[in-house]
Amino acid sequence: MTVVFVAGLALLVPVVGIAGLLTAMSSDGCTASKGNDALLGLGAPGSAAAFAAMATAALVRVVMRQRSDRSTWWVPLVAVGAGAVLWSSGR
Repeated sequence: MTVVFVAGLALLVPVVGIAGLLTAMSSDGCTASKGNDALLGLGAPGSAAAFAAMATAALVRVVMRQRSDRSTWWVPLVAVGAGAVLWSSGR
């Protein structure tokens, strides 16, 4: 079951990353004279990278826990929740 969750998390990463970039860009509201540099400078890359960082951390944690014969099914689920919090804070 853990393999399915990690594979699903890996498939979710590019989709959510692109959605984060598009959401941040569309909520900027740039006009000809003024744009939100803070949002485009930190928020857009942060929301795009949030799920990639959580997926990498989850994969490392799953491998560590499986090597010590401990339960791992919940690790990707926690990573999805943490990634969603980071993704929404970057918008």
